[in-house]
Order: sequence, then structure tokens, then C-alpha cells
Amino acid sequence: MSITPSEELLEYEQAKAIEIWDAPLSLETRSALIEIAIPKAKGASVGRDMGVGNNVNTDGSLLPKLPKELRAFNGWEGVVATINRRCYQNAQFDPMTANFDDAAWAVYDHQLRSAPFWVNTNAKSRDVKITEISLQPLIDAIGNLIQAYVTPLGWLDIQTTVKKLGELATSNVGQEQKDTYEQSGLITVSASKLYVCNTRTQVSFTKREGKGYHQLAQTLTIETFVGTLDFDKCKRSAKTLEKWDQTDIDQWETQTASYSKPPNTSPAWDH
Repeated sequence: MSITPSEELLEYEQAKAIEIWDAPLSLETRSALIEIAIPKAKGASVGRDMGVGNNVNTDGSLLPKLPKELRAFNGWEGVVATINRRCYQNAQFDPMTANFDDAAWAVYDHQLRSAPFWVNTNAKSRDVKITEISLQPLIDAIGNLIQAYVTPLGWLDIQTTVKKLGELATSNVGQEQKDTYEQSGLITVSASKLYVCNTRTQVSFTKREGKGYHQLAQTLTIETFVGTLDFDKCKRSAKTLEKWDQTDIDQWETQTASYSKPPNTSPAWDH
């Protein structure tokens, strides 16, 4: 016969999981995460920058009622946005900058994936070829990974964000050759579940005299992480969550480097 753990034991276990997750990482761990997340450069040195864009979506389905323990938050989406902000802070990751920091990039991904607030997680990837005149395969690959979690209108919004990331990359002037690390975040309600999705890739560009940056013909690896919020774990962690730097869903969506950019209008998006 199985024994159901007491609520006190579950609260204790959750508190310990957060304590371990929230602790600073050792230098050795950070170095290992960088090696995993950042491909080693081959040949001549190139510049590096990054772009972040976030989207919010809902299909209108109802989430569980926010418990009184979490009344300080503006809905479950605010809880998730605050958890994500904690990941930003622990990694020293700034979504408002185009400056690339390899440690921040690697540690943020680790923090989000390992956060002790998910009932389950899923990670998938796709390899896709793009050229100077063909970017549609990139859109198709991202859609293959996350379109099931969003409404048709939400998917159109994500495509706009991806094109904003493209505009940010081509307008951020650096070395003749550069690698841009791109991240598209998503907080979405689907079928009464709350998901956090994070999609990443790295695109190589070259600068041409008088024509700006153009993406090279290359094979991209698109990686997506999906975490499903565990409402009970959040309720048990309410006292801890309330102490963190709270943010709402609107701030999470708008406070990125790409948000104010117009969508890139290259005809390559249609081919």
C-alpha cells in the first residue's frame, strides 16, 4: 500500500529543492555549462551578440483559482514571470541588452530547465538549413516545436517576434563576421495548463559593404525547452516566492531588446 506524503513533508522537500537550485553555482559548474551551451569557435575569431524576444498567449481556458497564499501576484502568469525573473537574476542575464555574455547565456538556460516548479518538462530540437534568400525553414522549424502550445493568433505574434529578432541582429553593428544568439520566450495557457517555452538558436552573419549584415548559408539547430507549471509546488513555495523580486506578465513580455524593433522585412522570410 502506498503512503501519501504529508503536506508538511512536501513543503519541506520543496523548500530544500529551491534552496539547492537558488544557491550560487561553482566556477567548475559554470565552466561546464558554458562548454555545453556555447560551440567552440572554428577558424578566425568572430563577434558575438544576442537578442531576446518574449510572447504571451492564452486560449482562454481557465487555470486553477489563485490560492490566498499567492494573492500578492497578479494571476498565475505573474507567478511564472517572477520565477523567470529569478532565473534572469541568478544567471545575471539581461534580456534588454544585445551584448553577449557566455556565462549568463549558459546559466540562464540551466536555471530555467532545472527550476523546481515544473510538474514535467520536455526538450526538443530541430536542424534546419537557411540561406541568404531563404528564412522560411527557420519559421517552419520553430512552428514544429511550439505551435501546438499557442493559438493561431499567438503563432502569428511569435513569427513577428522572430522577425524582430532578425531586425535586431542586422542592425546591431559589430565585427565583419558575427554569431548572434537568439532566444524566443513564451508563457502560454493551453487547455488549462500553464507552459513556459524557451526556444534558442545561433545564426552566423557577414557584413557586406553598403548592404549591412546578411545571414550565411548554414545549418541551424533550434532547441526548445517546455516546462509545465506545477500549481501545488508554487502554493507550497508561496512564502519564498513573495520574497523575490516580483514582476508581472506585461513587464516580462515588453522588457527585451527586440520589443521596440520593427519586424525585419527581408523577402527571405517568404522562401
